Amino acid sequence: MECNCVVHFEAAADAMGTERTTQYCYKVRAVRTGGGTAAYSELSNTACATTSPPPAPPGLHVKTVTSGVDLDADGYQATVWADWGWVWVYFGTVALPVNGTITLPGLNPGSDYVVEFSGAASNCDLNSRNPQTVYLGMLWDPGVVVEFDLTCAPPTQLAFATMTDGNAEIYVIKSNGTAGARLTLDPASDSAPAWSPDGTKIAFQSDRSGAAEIWVMDADGSNPVQLTATGGSFRPSWAPDANRIAFSSTRDGNSEIYTINLDGTGLVNLTNDPSDDAEPAWSPDGTRIAFRKGYQIHLMSSDGSGVALLSADPYVADAQPAWSPDGGSLLVSRFFCADLCPTTIWLMSPVDGSAWALTAENPDCETHTDPTWSPDGRNIAFTATDFCSGITTVNFVSGYLTSGVPITEGFKPSWRP
Repeated sequence: MECNCVVHFEAAADAMGTERTTQYCYKVRAVRTGGGTAAYSELSNTACATTSPPPAPPGLHVKTVTSGVDLDADGYQATVWADWGWVWVYFGTVALPVNGTITLPGLNPGSDYVVEFSGAASNCDLNSRNPQTVYLGMLWDPGVVVEFDLTCAPPTQLAFATMTDGNAEIYVIKSNGTAGARLTLDPASDSAPAWSPDGTKIAFQSDRSGAAEIWVMDADGSNPVQLTATGGSFRPSWAPDANRIAFSSTRDGNSEIYTINLDGTGLVNLTNDPSDDAEPAWSPDGTRIAFRKGYQIHLMSSDGSGVALLSADPYVADAQPAWSPDGGSLLVSRFFCADLCPTTIWLMSPVDGSAWALTAENPDCETHTDPTWSPDGRNIAFTATDFCSGITTVNFVSGYLTSGVPITEGFKPSWRP
């Protein structure tokens, strides 16, 4: 009498994706023979195993993995540079699929290359570092795969001001550059929109009453109501609880920071200093306000106490602070006093004022101002000004920005919560 195990394959050669892996599933049962007969046990539960993909062939392979909704059917681009240590040398630009892998021919083995991703729709977040530097091995070495992962979501909405109609008016537009709509129509100048924390209202500055004042309207542009009457009020910022608005005013001769209730009562003067105090930005937890004093960023408690200098570099001018949604950092626009080129966007620590550049100067000396965060903290928008002003949105990944996506002509963007 003999006992043996029998392997019973239920399925085989089930291809799994583009890497050509194969899945095999099987069941096991015992067989006993004796006296010219065989008896079989019941089959075991199914077990499966997948073979490992083969190594990439020699060469440089660029892979894109995109998930979510509203994918960009046009695909993306990859620009390749040879890294010569002290300079990048342009190699070429190739089209990338939304999902898939391409192989770049003609590269030199044993060299470093930089692969820069671009062309994603503004509603798609790049989750990978960009650009990526890789070493391409020798001809007999396995290939190198550079992967860019993206997640796409329905586009969000931004409010902004534009001079398209001859004077400043407030519009809204989706973050993918579609569905633009005008909210204000007045001979006066309407600018500096700021969404309420619940997204139902927009505060803005307008001189339709004769001087720049703070107004509030519904999110569709209806029911505009004048909030201040100070003879000069600018750049509103909502408190996180949506009950008060901070703004700057020149009612006393120089610019100071004030707050006011939504019904126009409770005007409070937070600063009183010979230098100009302007551009308030309320922290997400409502306890602090960042603002520009002269040409430097300061912090204070929301009641005006504890004013402290944050940016102390005497060779730069910082302005327009904007808190990240988690309160961990600030965006600022920075100008180097000895530089011929104008302002760029920097990321600043609210703890010690340390900062590093997010946008770079370019040969045309394009100005980058009015930075603002998306509600999830994964994107920023800013005004890019060369010969005209336009709103640009960019992904923010691991402390770095990906390539920008211009979405519309205009300035002073504000992201809807």
